[in-house]
Amino acid sequence: ATPPPKSNQRSKHQKYTRLSSRSPSSANEDSFDNFHNGEEGENEQDSSLQQQQNVHEILDVITHNNSTVPPSSVSLELSSFPINGQHHCEKSSLFEKCFPRRFKYLASHLRKIFAANFVDDYELLKMYRKLCCNRTARRIDNNSLDDDNDDEDDFEGKDDGGVALMKLLKLWTLVVLGILILHPFARWMLWEIDEDYTLSNFFFYDFQSVLADMLFFFIVGRLYQPHNPGIDSLFPWILFMTFGAIYPSVANNFEFLQHSLSMYSIMCTWPPILFVYAIALLVMAGVLIVGLVRSHYRRGVLGSRLLESIVLFLMYQVPFVTNDNFHLHHWYGMWWLGMQSNAPEWWIRCFMAYCLGCYVNGIAVYGRDPILACEYAFYRSTNMECAFMECYEVDTGAGNETEYKPFVTPDW
Repeated sequence: ATPPPKSNQRSKHQKYTRLSSRSPSSANEDSFDNFHNGEEGENEQDSSLQQQQNVHEILDVITHNNSTVPPSSVSLELSSFPINGQHHCEKSSLFEKCFPRRFKYLASHLRKIFAANFVDDYELLKMYRKLCCNRTARRIDNNSLDDDNDDEDDFEGKDDGGVALMKLLKLWTLVVLGILILHPFARWMLWEIDEDYTLSNFFFYDFQSVLADMLFFFIVGRLYQPHNPGIDSLFPWILFMTFGAIYPSVANNFEFLQHSLSMYSIMCTWPPILFVYAIALLVMAGVLIVGLVRSHYRRGVLGSRLLESIVLFLMYQVPFVTNDNFHLHHWYGMWWLGMQSNAPEWWIRCFMAYCLGCYVNGIAVYGRDPILACEYAFYRSTNMECAFMECYEVDTGAGNETEYKPFVTPDW
């Protein structure tokens, strides 16, 4: 009679049926002992090789969906191999025992919902090209963005800058919509506002300047880079922009915060508690700066970003801080700080979104007032020889030449 086949010659189906018939704990113990401790089986010479083949065969069969092994037993057997000779229990198994399975992926689902864009950049680009080109939109494929082939025949699958343009349009749209919504909302809430500033004034005097501010913010803040999917996501952009747009006006309800950031206010009207508040903000700013520097250093761009920040500080801060008329409006300060937070970490993006919301608050509530205040208005009026400046004219007897009395600077 033909002898029965050996254990290592059984079919795959018999092996998996036997494995699934055992309890998960017993299957784990057998696999641990046979695979790691090398106990003698029916064939001592082939035992270690057989166990390795069993593991690979299980993976192959799972891939082809032909296994009769329950998924739970397979996952336990493959994920619970001892580490350094000791049995290891995964945290996920404890979580599944304590909580229902439907909560397992709740965090990941919420993260996807909050981080998803309301309008995809590529789909918006396709719609834009359909409307403008009056033909089938060019296919934008992420895999083709790194293609170095510059032939015109391959242009259909490349991003020619259209995605960055869509992100810029989103930024402009979100900021302008925020101003249009916050302007009447602040009046309805009876917040401190400029009563004479209307939406007509915004579009007639400040609209182009706001678009220019956001263009510079977009470039310096690196919002065009691929790791930033766009600012129309709920987290961090819309949530923290909303917080930044509301908090400056709510803070005015605190009496000790009802002071401006100017040389006169600091020296003459600031209460002691406001100095404490300012110091706390400086400490938080220091922590943020340290984290930003570490992020730049880790990515190897610290030198270039430091040079960039120094140049921008020399351009936008140094010429004005020594002027007696300098008034650091919160729209200006948060606009400058926000675009410096150009790192990919989520917490830095939260701060950038908050700064952008403060910029929206400043424009919607008070208007885009100049940082040199009345001196800037005086310069413009006298340079254009406006008729209402006749009270400042000086008769020099030089004919048509008009001269004005010097501007009287504040005496701090």
